[in-house]
Amino acid sequence: MKGIKKLTSLIAVILCIVLSVFTGCGNKTPNSGGDGTNQGGSDSWEDNAGTGTSGSENDKYDYTGSSGREFQFKTFIGVPGKMPIYNAVETSFYLKTLTDEEFEGYYKELKDAGFTVLDGPYTPEGEEHNVRMLKAAKKFGLKQLVGEVVNKDGISLSLLLRGIGNDPQGKAYGDYTDAEIKALLEEFLEPYLEYESFYGFSYWDEPSSIYFDRIERVRKIFEEVAPNKILYVNLLPLYDDVTPDSMGYENYAGQLNYAKDFVEKVDMPYISYDRYPIVVNGEGERDTVEDFLYNMQFYRQAADIDGRELWTYLQATGHTNSAGTKVYADLDGIADFRWQVNSFLAFGGSSVTWFTTFPPPPVDNSGTRFNAGIYDRKGRKTESYYYIKAVQEEVHAFEDVYLNFEWKNLMTVLGENNENGFNNAFRFLDKGFAIEEHTRISDIYCQQDTVIGCFKDADGNDGFMVTNYADPVKNKSSRTSIAFNDAEAVAVYRLGEKRIIELGENKTLYITLLPGEGMFVIPLK
Repeated sequence: MKGIKKLTSLIAVILCIVLSVFTGCGNKTPNSGGDGTNQGGSDSWEDNAGTGTSGSENDKYDYTGSSGREFQFKTFIGVPGKMPIYNAVETSFYLKTLTDEEFEGYYKELKDAGFTVLDGPYTPEGEEHNVRMLKAAKKFGLKQLVGEVVNKDGISLSLLLRGIGNDPQGKAYGDYTDAEIKALLEEFLEPYLEYESFYGFSYWDEPSSIYFDRIERVRKIFEEVAPNKILYVNLLPLYDDVTPDSMGYENYAGQLNYAKDFVEKVDMPYISYDRYPIVVNGEGERDTVEDFLYNMQFYRQAADIDGRELWTYLQATGHTNSAGTKVYADLDGIADFRWQVNSFLAFGGSSVTWFTTFPPPPVDNSGTRFNAGIYDRKGRKTESYYYIKAVQEEVHAFEDVYLNFEWKNLMTVLGENNENGFNNAFRFLDKGFAIEEHTRISDIYCQQDTVIGCFKDADGNDGFMVTNYADPVKNKSSRTSIAFNDAEAVAVYRLGEKRIIELGENKTLYITLLPGEGMFVIPLK
């Protein structure tokens, strides 16, 4: 019965996605959306984003700019060669060696879901498996990260590059010279460099700032050995449970320099961090963290110091801490995934890694208990696979346009249905970070709290990423209207579709954004 209920729920979501393209899931009639109130001072609300023509059909207005770039969607925990298959209560498992057909089948499924970069399995399986991953990635047009490898002398590539611990002969990895590191790195990477699918090396997750100088030293050597490949470093989030000491600082004031110090010390084309926003609160209910946007601000500002890309990890897995307290909630609908991605797009992000794809062990070395991810512990797709597939397809549909714009500012707008007069997530942002008005916008109305990323392309065109920031747990649609200055039409990209909409005399776009939904809007004249 439980399985039937889940299947029915999933079918309903898929039908809603299909029916909602430019209809707001039917919320176009008066009193039908949100809390049922009329909006915008009118007795009849009609989305004009459900009308208009595709760009190729409109001879008068269109946007034709394109970056030719691809938004990156990455896995965290890739396809194993030997898959642990757990029993029903997840207390024991056996290892199933995947056939080539089974192994490549997972690569095809991830490609079909819109992933672009895969990493290695939870437990590293050595050079032979890494080559197998690179071949599968090449076959399906994907990029592949490789991780820890140990050579014939027992030297660990990860520990060598981090300079932590000793090699099997007792020599401290920190005592290796640049020349020795380069020679070993050439040995380790030589089998992979011939593959175009080789994306880079998964180097360090959440390092302390005390290692930034080491990371930059290794980056220079890595660039010599593997030019134009990624040395992947992901940084700590900034929230109460992450102490100054874990970030390498004496106090909270110093902790605020973590992202800036990384950018100033480590010369990489990106900055990556993680912050998982959907939690279980003290009452045992699903909730969202108030510092989700603040972490985006924290890393957006650091990225803008030297113009690097903003990357993040987002949540696809619920988990419990070592004390048995549920901390991160299971995700149970497409709104949870849309809300995370579209909020990040409003900050100009260009890469998302989902935590997790294949699940880690039920309990890891720290005692953290993990639920399933996009796949369960028998290697089967979960509902999350289909939600993420839908969201990633929506982003890929306009990525070439979105990535043609440069992020400039953020606006936050309180919705009419906000009874508090504030949103703590907005209040977490530093004063002055979010702008209050934009020269291209004369008026904004929304039912639910909204974040708007403000962009500009090289030709001076404005772009706006408008996201319904209502807590996805509450499943609220938002009737939204934006009146534009100096615009006769807009190009609207939403739910995988593009529309050119002529605005009429009031120069206003009317739309009903689904829970967690975002749209990219370009004013045209």
